[in-house]
Amino acid sequence: MPFELPREMPKACEAPLAEPVRSTILNAASEAFAQQGYAATKLSAIAALACLPRSNLLYYFKSKANLYSHVLEDIAPRYLEVCAPFRQEDAPLEALGRMVSAMIRLFEGRPFASKVLLQELKEGGRRIPGDFLERWACQAQENTDHIRQWVGSGQLAAVNPEHVLPSVWAIAQACINRCWHAPQDSQQRIDYPAATASSIRLLLNGLAPGNP
Repeated sequence: MPFELPREMPKACEAPLAEPVRSTILNAASEAFAQQGYAATKLSAIAALACLPRSNLLYYFKSKANLYSHVLEDIAPRYLEVCAPFRQEDAPLEALGRMVSAMIRLFEGRPFASKVLLQELKEGGRRIPGDFLERWACQAQENTDHIRQWVGSGQLAAVNPEHVLPSVWAIAQACINRCWHAPQDSQQRIDYPAATASSIRLLLNGLAPGNP
């Protein structure tokens, strides 16, 4: 099924003239990379989305690789924030529900850039700048340790703790897939409140204590 997303912003040519050029380019690049992938995306396609000459892209970002790096550099810290470590005093189901809600809010606000990051992570994340992968792995391990304690103390269902976070991420990411659109109208925007409520209900019903 094709991947369709709500537009992250109007076409650059419709944006206010005061819109910073770099921001316009980054938004256009996020859309192009999300829809076509890194390898298939051409600077000319990004320039067309941004309603700018190709030379402007090269002036501000020098190359496609550098532009892609900037898209990732902008979204990666936000993804770390929504995957932040749980606190010792957290109620398990509430903490997991908060993570799902935070991820969906990020995907709602930055759908194209989020998809670019998720695509890159699936491919190993080698192009993500900085120490993102190291920090992400540390946070994931810390959260898995919390989940292991919650399962061991009976605060969560008896599931494999290693499987919980990937399930959380998958459930949250599902809401930016076309499956949330009404089949008769592919232009209908995703109902994010409904997506959030359904995602949290699905997750928490399966993790509630007492479930087999």
